[in-house]
Amino acid sequence: LADGVILNHFKIHVMNQSHVQEEFELSIPKAAADQGVRLTQSRPSTAVGAGESAEIQFFLLFPRTILSRNGDLDLAIAFKETRTQTTTPKTITLLGPQN
Repeated sequence: LADGVILNHFKIHVMNQSHVQEEFELSIPKAAADQGVRLTQSRPSTAVGAGESAEIQFFLLFPRTILSRNGDLDLAIAFKETRTQTTTPKTITLLGPQN
């Protein structure tokens, strides 16, 4: 992308093993947003019926300058179940060209 911005595509597979519908949200830490990381997804949250599964696809845009010399950066995103307000961190790796 232009101006040294990199785009990574991610997929998370979720399974709802409860007996009620659950809704899930993804977010990035404020510190990452302050560094220029942007989360893009088709919906702000994903509902998953009882006993069902879903795939959540999202994109992260970020400046090349935040990557290590090896062209990567580990980032903990927040995976939140909205009914119980339970948040689980999920570490993903941003990838780009080596610096």
